[in-house]
Amino acid sequence: MSKIVRWETPFTNAFYPSVILAAIPLSSPMRMETNNLKVIVTPHSLEYPKYLVDFGEVLAFTCMEESCCPERDISSATVDETIKNDKSVCAFQWLNSPWLKSYEGCHDPYSTGKFSHYLIYGGDNNIEVITQNVPTIRVVEQKEVLKMEWEV
Repeated sequence: MSKIVRWETPFTNAFYPSVILAAIPLSSPMRMETNNLKVIVTPHSLEYPKYLVDFGEVLAFTCMEESCCPERDISSATVDETIKNDKSVCAFQWLNSPWLKSYEGCHDPYSTGKFSHYLIYGGDNNIEVITQNVPTIRVVEQKEVLKMEWEV
């Protein structure tokens, strides 16, 4: 059975933060991952601090405008009691999600590690990510340039 649980981050309790996805959607013929996927979360309008979530290589992701986002089959999941009635929570993990199950056996058979399904629900975008990486989160205290590079 699938279960939605709280994902502990510095912005977990931000009420509808601004959420922006930045990705280099290149993949090699041998791997199905997207390289260098990052998410910028701004909990308080345009103010700092902001948070840069680095997912690295991912197997799959979505970024959908929240007001017109198609309904997800979350109703089939058990929701952890600690977040069931807490409307301020915006960061989740979906354990044993249908999406995770659909990718079983489709990824690189030589890879190691278990895949996880992360969700960030914002006031402008909802983002979902499937990765075997543990995302890193960095605080951004002031304006900076984000550079994402790759070799061809």
